[in-house]
Amino acid sequence: LDEKIITPLQKKLAHEKNLLYHFFISAEKGALWREYDQKGNPLEHIDHTITIPTTLRDEIRTLVNKKFSRRMYFGEIKKAMISIEMQTNEDIKEFTAEQKTLIQILKEILKNPKYKNLKISPTVISTDIEDKKMGKSLGAQRSIHWLKTKQLRPRNFYAFGDTHSDIEMAIEIQNTYKDTAKVTFIFVGEKP
Repeated sequence: LDEKIITPLQKKLAHEKNLLYHFFISAEKGALWREYDQKGNPLEHIDHTITIPTTLRDEIRTLVNKKFSRRMYFGEIKKAMISIEMQTNEDIKEFTAEQKTLIQILKEILKNPKYKNLKISPTVISTDIEDKKMGKSLGAQRSIHWLKTKQLRPRNFYAFGDTHSDIEMAIEIQNTYKDTAKVTFIFVGEKP
């Protein structure tokens, strides 16, 4: 997100950074969000009540590096969750087969009572471990809260997603704005 969208946008607005005051980002299923002050300086927030313990992060990183590094890698850029992602140019069928083995091992690790609030969320190209409170609807709630603090009342919302869980964003917005705004969900993933 930073590399492909945020950094180019900030460069483009280098002489008009104050325009970023009206730009908001919710990431990592609502656990992380960024807004900008009136001068365009970033203000990054993280909900530390739902972040993954460092010890578990280290254990999973070691597991992936030792047993699964041919087809997947530990996503180091995530701050609140763990994302084990498919290697670039990897065969999806081979990744999926190995992902099933990974998930079984992760389930065993997460049986530890201290991880009772965590869940495994596999996607087509990754396997995430996250707090049960995290989700696309939480990300939408963060965005809605930001809009309200700015006293902005959009009439149209467009939610983009490449997995079924992404529709949670549109549902959360629709439930909040009811008949006062139109919500459109645009699926950009592969159709089954």
